[in-house]
Amino acid sequence: KDSRPRKRINSPADLETFTQSKLCQQLLSFAAELAESVRGKPIVPERLEKASPLVRGMVGILDQLEQWIREFPPLDQPM
Repeated sequence: KDSRPRKRINSPADLETFTQSKLCQQLLSFAAELAESVRGKPIVPERLEKASPLVRGMVGILDQLEQWIREFPPLDQPM
């Protein structure tokens, strides 16, 4: 099975299916909770160096997501 990332939202119907999914709601909830947990905390390299392996792993995942967003920008299309 090919597990490489690939575009899966190819139509307005696909987007609607995703935005109504439990996964989408969980991702939005996670992002909101993550943002709230770091509100007001300074962004300095020393914080990451002292962070737990779990937090460093999450930063790695977010870095990868950021890279994918740059690699796979949304296409302009009517919705």
